Amino acid sequence: MHWDGGTWSLADTPELGGTASGDVNNLDAVRCTSSANCWAVGVAKVSGGSFFGTALHWDGTVWSPG
Repeated sequence: MHWDGGTWSLADTPELGGTASGDVNNLDAVRCTSSANCWAVGVAKVSGGSFFGTALHWDGTVWSPG
């Protein structure tokens, strides 16, 4: 989610685990030091594979793999 100071909106995030049935993409924690520097961490899994850790970075405009 993205807060613009007045409303919340859905923010697109990279789906590092994929988007097929059975894929998993979970973000578990977010920490921001400013409105243009946030990190989110979690886990992902491609269907049939093993879970792996993920990190995303918010630069004030978009989320990208960290």
